[in-house]
Amino acid sequence: PEYSGSSGVDTDNGVPQTFKAGFYLDQKLWKGGKVRVNYSYADNKITTLGNSRSQFNLTDTTYFTDVTSDKEEHYKQHSVGIKFSQQLDSSSRIEFEPKLTVNQSKQSSLSRTDFRAFNDSLSRYTTIENASLADGLSMNTTLRYYKDFKKKNRKLLARYNMVADNNSSDGSLLTEDIDAATQALTSSFDQKKENRYKSLSQTGYLNYVEPIGKKYKLEFDYEFFDNHNDQRKTTFEPINGNYTFVDSTFSNQFSTDRQQHRVGAFGIFENSKARISVGARVRNIGIDNRNIFTDSLINQGLTNVLPRVILTFKFTQSSRLRIQYNTNSSLPSVTQLQPVRDNSNPNFVQIGNSDLKPNYMHTITANYNMWKGLSGFYVYAGMYYSRQKDAFSTSTVYNAFGGTESQAINVDHADYGSVWGGTGIPIEKVKDLRLDINVNGNFSATENYINLEQNLSRNLGVGSGADLNYNGDSLMLGIGVSFDYNAPSNTLSTF
Repeated sequence: PEYSGSSGVDTDNGVPQTFKAGFYLDQKLWKGGKVRVNYSYADNKITTLGNSRSQFNLTDTTYFTDVTSDKEEHYKQHSVGIKFSQQLDSSSRIEFEPKLTVNQSKQSSLSRTDFRAFNDSLSRYTTIENASLADGLSMNTTLRYYKDFKKKNRKLLARYNMVADNNSSDGSLLTEDIDAATQALTSSFDQKKENRYKSLSQTGYLNYVEPIGKKYKLEFDYEFFDNHNDQRKTTFEPINGNYTFVDSTFSNQFSTDRQQHRVGAFGIFENSKARISVGARVRNIGIDNRNIFTDSLINQGLTNVLPRVILTFKFTQSSRLRIQYNTNSSLPSVTQLQPVRDNSNPNFVQIGNSDLKPNYMHTITANYNMWKGLSGFYVYAGMYYSRQKDAFSTSTVYNAFGGTESQAINVDHADYGSVWGGTGIPIEKVKDLRLDINVNGNFSATENYINLEQNLSRNLGVGSGADLNYNGDSLMLGIGVSFDYNAPSNTLSTF
């Protein structure tokens, strides 16, 4: 294989300018009814200057890239939400909660990338100028119905949710790739780009709890999910100064239809010291991925069993332990699926993959907490472990000029884990002074492909920190120190 590893140093500097405003109203109406209105406005601007150096270690050579960049970003957002609730009778109520969000953004960037040999001589350089204007509209509406029956702990929840998104952006791309020795132009792009995205999702959910005696319950739920989204990317190149020619290499229209049925059943034991929930969900999902440019259709269908176990132990009023095992499955995004080249940075081209499958995750978490309210002393500890089957990853190919082309793929599995803990110790001789100590560790084991060769990446990290904090009535002070260490490795690395 040609690839053996890479490393880099990044330096970005920018001062954001942020303005936020809004109001909040909570008003009772007639008997049993109330309304809550929330409006917010945000305006964010930032200009960022960046410098970075990366080293790429290949089996036959080593090269560097130096990147300088200047980027301007401006974001505006209006968001208004209303929550109306009405008590129907002593045992039931309804809630209606719509939320509307309007986004606008303007971005422009100019960057230069120098490709340097191992002796630091310049071999080629590229300039990339991007600009875009984007508008987005999102509507999220939820309707809920709660019912408490006469029998104690018998409950029903019904929920309907609808999410609609409509986003568009128009942009431009100007690039030049220059041979440093001859100053000859080896390649260039002069393009206008249109991106259009629409999505409509609807979710219906039912949850019913049936008590059996004083300590046992049965819980059942059902969810129906339906989603349609359409993403069109069109790239135009100039003919006689007019951007009318559609470049099919960088253009595509892709739609996805997903329909899911999920049903679950759980047994619950609960007393004053413990709560144990054991059960599983069965999920069936059908996916149609349609490439409208090529008029091709890929059908995917699968059925998953998703077990779940939750254990909660309450040792005292101020200490408890929670352990949870659950499974889940995530779908690839439209961007990951759409088989079109993204050349917004021609040095690092990305391609979607319409053959991606959903992943399947096993996750175990545990958390312990103990605190003493009067003294302020506390202890906490926890752990997390996740194994992802058919995990999402990338396949990257390096060309002879130092550029890359990456595509989303599924790999056999990926593993992630972490542990953490800490304590807060009050300093008895000084009121409101406390020493906070924390420790943590993490590991990851992932897989990707470099120049069609499998690369297994591992990372082991540990860290610790200590802070001395004073929290008085009118004064807060703190000083601290932290330490972090990471040990990464790659099977294709020669270092």
